[in-house]
Amino acid sequence: MAKNTFHMRGDIGDTLVTGPMHEDYKEAELSFITFFDIDGNEVIPTGGTVKMQLSPDGITYRDVADGTMTASDLKTETIVMPYAQGLALRGKLVPDSIVGTPTITSWRAAIWRAV
Repeated sequence: MAKNTFHMRGDIGDTLVTGPMHEDYKEAELSFITFFDIDGNEVIPTGGTVKMQLSPDGITYRDVADGTMTASDLKTETIVMPYAQGLALRGKLVPDSIVGTPTITSWRAAIWRAV
């Protein structure tokens, strides 16, 4: 099985977008999201959401089923990460009102693809 992981990182509040993803991949799963403070220490958010979207043409993005996650739940053992099948040339993560203590300043994530 061919597979690839597309990593993204940015300042908190930034929308994260993957580089181009090959059209031969048919599965997409959000592998992880991690948030950091100004010193690079991991922070668990106390509020906000993150939405995953995929684009079949690299321009128009569509919401993934069950793709809006509560940020404070992202490190729990019970969270089901978004998963989709079909053509996706790019992936995007959209944060909304992410907060935490200490203050969250950046984040990183990865979308895993497989044939």
